[in-house]
Amino acid sequence: MRVSKFKGKDKAGNWHFGDVLHHDHGVVVIIDDAGKQHKIIPETRSEFTGAYDYDNHEIFEGDIIQHAKYPAGFLIVFFDDNVCTFAVKEPDRKSTRLNF
Repeated sequence: MRVSKFKGKDKAGNWHFGDVLHHDHGVVVIIDDAGKQHKIIPETRSEFTGAYDYDNHEIFEGDIIQHAKYPAGFLIVFFDDNVCTFAVKEPDRKSTRLNF
């Protein structure tokens, strides 16, 4: 089963994880596992990809990762609307994809 999880950063610089709720006027809230709501900066909202790194950390949209196929550089995780999946791209390119 696919896990629906989000993260976002508040104005104090703290990351919060959980469900996302979009209110009127662009207000975005993360609701954590305890049910507490955290107002976040909308541009920092990102979705869990369902993938984990070698240290078993969750990989989210917008994360910067290294991959064995690109040992000298870093890749940015993004959601590719054209194929409806998470993918990665090199920072200086628009569409290089390596699907999870």
